Amino acid sequence: MENKKSTENLTVKDIYELIWSKPINQLIQELGCSYNELKKICEEYNIPTPKNGHWIKLKFGKSSPQISLPQGDHERKVFGENASALPNENSASYKYHSIKKELLKDKNLSLVVPDRLANPDPIIKHQRKLLRVN
Repeated sequence: MENKKSTENLTVKDIYELIWSKPINQLIQELGCSYNELKKICEEYNIPTPKNGHWIKLKFGKSSPQISLPQGDHERKVFGENASALPNENSASYKYHSIKKELLKDKNLSLVVPDRLANPDPIIKHQRKLLRVN
């Protein structure tokens, strides 16, 4: 069995460099984590990931731009004892879950979607067609 890469001292910058150095299937085997765990870490710490087809394009000599790491604390520990246990309060994931928790607690809200929508989004129309059983 292949040796797992030590995840004790990985920072945001380290994860970013790993994500752009090899396909995610290889990376999750080396890190010993699941695809969903790695995806969640990338979302949590705002680490850009390669678009679909990135590695195939490179394989055939085509260009596929690497998205640069946004400004922030790149030396922040992601794995290990010194890694922050809680999500970054400025992250989109943290904000989403905070708002969701507040909405679910509010008993006065009526979150019911009516059967008829006045002006539904095209995506909603398409999904309604797919889900309609005749």
